[in-house]
Amino acid sequence: DPTRFAPIVDKLRDHDPYMVCADFDDYVATEERAAMLYQDPRAWSRMALHNIAGAARFSSDATIRQYAAEIWNLAPVPVDVDVLAEITGADAP
Repeated sequence: DPTRFAPIVDKLRDHDPYMVCADFDDYVATEERAAMLYQDPRAWSRMALHNIAGAARFSSDATIRQYAAEIWNLAPVPVDVDVLAEITGADAP
């Protein structure tokens, strides 16, 4: 049924307060570029390796630490891993 999702589509087209569709055209264009790039294995591999190498700079621990300090204004709480292991029954590292 082609009209099954019409109310949702209409709502997103007419009133999108959370901007769900704000960058949809850019998303589609990027997907098309990625599909074209995938046809060239050498170029695709090169970009994939650059992406992987760039990801090494990302650390979820560092990001959470930064959020805690800069956004939530929280200080780290020291944890004694031996005490934690004793409490939880887990092996200490």
